[in-house]
Amino acid sequence: MKTKSPFALSIIYLLLILPSCGIKGPPRPPTLATPAAVADLYAISRENNVTLTWTKPAKNTDGSALKDLASFKLYRNSILIATINAERPENALVEGNRYVFQDQALKYEHRYFYQLISLNKRGLESPPSNKATIEVTVPPVGPTNLRAEAGDGIVTLSWEAPKAKADGTALTELKGYNIYRGEHPGTYNLRPINPELIRETRYLDLGLSNDKTYYYMVRAVDREGPPLHEGLDSQEVSATPLDMTPPAPPRGLKAVVGEKAVHLIWDPNPEGDLLGYYVYRSLIPGRGYQRLTPVPITKVTFADDDVRPKTTYYYVITAVDASSRQNESAPSEETSVETP
Repeated sequence: MKTKSPFALSIIYLLLILPSCGIKGPPRPPTLATPAAVADLYAISRENNVTLTWTKPAKNTDGSALKDLASFKLYRNSILIATINAERPENALVEGNRYVFQDQALKYEHRYFYQLISLNKRGLESPPSNKATIEVTVPPVGPTNLRAEAGDGIVTLSWEAPKAKADGTALTELKGYNIYRGEHPGTYNLRPINPELIRETRYLDLGLSNDKTYYYMVRAVDREGPPLHEGLDSQEVSATPLDMTPPAPPRGLKAVVGEKAVHLIWDPNPEGDLLGYYVYRSLIPGRGYQRLTPVPITKVTFADDDVRPKTTYYYVITAVDASSRQNESAPSEETSVETP
């Protein structure tokens, strides 16, 4: 019998194992995924400028994660006006995962439309974004007589409605207002603090930090859109909310006579911003108290060693918070003691 050669045996072995490896044909080239289209390009006009915002795309057209985004091409009326670096843009701002670009010095009474194309690091382009269309018109002048009144964690704003446009013509349509807030003079967040247009000339800004200064500016809106059309800036005002709520009066005040002093003790107050306590004494019940502690004390005990024998003393305690105002509570219930 004729013996097969080692080469022939190797061929037979390969033919037997190939089906078990799942190989069904020649390898296919990898798919070149392109970035998905930006779907939320948004435009808003201010004076003769248009501010554009959009969200950074996170996926490719095949649904896979987009990890190699390189840049954006921005078109106005089908003409390329800017290329924006996705990682370190020099001609745009980045707020979280949103980009902000301003197209400046446009013509009034003209309509513009914008689209974006995203590119990955291999130069592959996305489909065009949604189209953001806007008409640049003469804006309203800014609201006048803006006022800010600070309260406890709150600022109340009020202003007067504008009556004209920037070119002096009458303002015939006024839809509402947007309010912008910042923590430094002349610098505001890009988005208004109001989630919807304000219809009145008054606004309460709630939930603010006390002892912190806030700066405000208001713009009138003469077209709701989208897109919105905002007017010129009002003057800037500032306000500093203050903690004006005092602590609760201390409770449980007791006095015990010692050998050379009167010892006071009371229950601690529960407030988180408590600075301390003042101790008051009088020789007359219910009035005439004099403060014994020049600054708030942090302990809930006090020894009054400036006492005379055979004398009745009347004591009350107040609590003080750590705000800039150092709000002081009403006095505790009075306690008295007679020295031997």
